[in-house]
Amino acid sequence: MPHMLDCEAIKKRMDEAIHSLPTLSPSAVQIMRVANDLSAAPKDLMDIIKVDPVLTGKILKLINSTYFSMPQQVTSLNRALIMLGLNTIKNIALSSAVVEASGKESKNKHFDLHDLWLHMLAVGVANKSFAKAAGQSRQALEEYFIAGLLHDIGDMMLMKYLPDEYHAAVEHAGLTQKRVVEACRELLGLTGPEIGVQIGGHWKLPENLVQCIAAQETPPANPSPLVKMILFADRHCRSAEIGYTCDKLGCDNLEADLQGLGLSAEAYRDAAAHLPEELEKAKVFLKS
Repeated sequence: MPHMLDCEAIKKRMDEAIHSLPTLSPSAVQIMRVANDLSAAPKDLMDIIKVDPVLTGKILKLINSTYFSMPQQVTSLNRALIMLGLNTIKNIALSSAVVEASGKESKNKHFDLHDLWLHMLAVGVANKSFAKAAGQSRQALEEYFIAGLLHDIGDMMLMKYLPDEYHAAVEHAGLTQKRVVEACRELLGLTGPEIGVQIGGHWKLPENLVQCIAAQETPPANPSPLVKMILFADRHCRSAEIGYTCDKLGCDNLEADLQGLGLSAEAYRDAAAHLPEELEKAKVFLKS
């Protein structure tokens, strides 16, 4: 085993990095609050978005992209709400705010963060596609997407702020045939999912999204359908080596898990076959 790193110093540096992250925009925070309020009306959400012209522009740009393939151009938020629904609008706004606050462009001598964003985006697309194939409601699908988009946000922070230390953990994982999350725990004293949970608190993300991040290290005993699917989607994308994938452990024999997801082998293969084109459409989220 390589020399143990100074875990206390690492934790301090990461705490400082998390607290230095921009908070989500006031609009995004209000959108999450309203969307989680069972007594709120669609008009309440529209009133928040309409006073933020930048967010309004981003939402309309995404809605009119090939990702949604609308039959005609959508020029108003009210029309978008009618066509896509409250939950979809909420998650478009949230995903846009998260990508912006994270800072999607960054390179260092070990990592190109765009490659990890590509993996995270692929997991979001796969998560949504597999959920759709499994019969999840249309209203829930964008939640599957954003859960995938966020699942490795903590690893991104480690790559960005502790590139040498994270690289050492990746190398140790390869030499010892361990998951990177295990190697990080051994060498750094913390893990990407742990950091991701802290970021979720910093950004006041919905609890179900935070649970999906935490599950990357310790899956719960009775996982929700959302958690089950995201763990499967991540394994699929690591197996297919889409974007940055530092290990492929546990990614074999994927079809053995399909029954627990409500997916037939045929539906899974069909959805997987269309992932490249769906991912290409979804890249607009990284450009918005």
